Amino acid sequence: MSCNFTSSNIQAMKNALLVLSLFLCTVTSFCSDSLHTSRPGPEVATIGILLINVSELDISDNSFHADFYLWCRWKGPIDPVKDIEFTNLEDEWDFSDTDLNSITMILKDGVYYNSYHIRGKFTHNFRLHDYPFDKQEISITFKNPVHNSDEIIYVPDSTNSNVEPGIVVPGWNIQRFRFHNAQHKYSSNFGLPEVADSNTYDNISFAITLYRPTQYFLWKLLLPIMIVLLSALGSTIIHPKYVDARIYAPVGALLTAVFLEQSTSSKLPDISYLTLIDKIYLIVYVAILAGIFHAIYTANIVKDGSEKSVLKAKRFDKIYLLVVAILLLISPFIFLI
Repeated sequence: MSCNFTSSNIQAMKNALLVLSLFLCTVTSFCSDSLHTSRPGPEVATIGILLINVSELDISDNSFHADFYLWCRWKGPIDPVKDIEFTNLEDEWDFSDTDLNSITMILKDGVYYNSYHIRGKFTHNFRLHDYPFDKQEISITFKNPVHNSDEIIYVPDSTNSNVEPGIVVPGWNIQRFRFHNAQHKYSSNFGLPEVADSNTYDNISFAITLYRPTQYFLWKLLLPIMIVLLSALGSTIIHPKYVDARIYAPVGALLTAVFLEQSTSSKLPDISYLTLIDKIYLIVYVAILAGIFHAIYTANIVKDGSEKSVLKAKRFDKIYLLVVAILLLISPFIFLI
């Protein structure tokens, strides 16, 4: 059998292939457009805050009150503010959010806008290792538990967000104001077997960093401790024959130091580690206890009342003072432990 192809047959085949190629390109383009249409990107919501006041900052209760304005701009069908929840809100009875607009506004560029005035009590787990030189970054954190990060994401309005210049946090200075963005993923599918893995949700935090003024430590904490320590060391200038006075001075100083530490600790929550002020008190306790044992030891030396034993007791006074001085010099290294 033989096959004869004429030029007209060849041209017809070329035309058919060309039509088939155009058809495949059209179908591919249509499928690609359909795929992109069926999987749109997440809605972007720009959110900002103006912090008006921070009050009742209570370390022992791990809480603070905040008063602020919050606004949001977005384009899309999802209202990004309607379903948000504040993840570190402590007391819902003490929470209020006033809608400043009766209805959602539509700006000139077609962007939706809404704003709120919010007051509430929020929680913060204070890290107190460096107390009273600690810095605390208290934050207001929220997420949208209804719409995951595939549906909506939040972007901070860094340009317009701020802290009111006149804001005062008693006992603290404000260092900076910043934002945190994070993705939150629940560690459970909430009992739904058909959900293989939980979704991620967009979290955003508005945080201010606070630090204590140095005067707080010098005048309210360090000065009383130094007075107590000096009163204990002052027993060494009392003549060794006055045994009772030399023992009573460090004992009284020890009781006063215990009272001061209890007063300081009452302002802090129950924690399982030593703070910086605890380490300072620990050194003071060691110095005072050494003074008590020193007074008892020198009392035994001068029992015979001789001048020689008195001189020996005074030499031990100098050794005791030298040991305490060395302890105070190396104490900064102890604080780093």
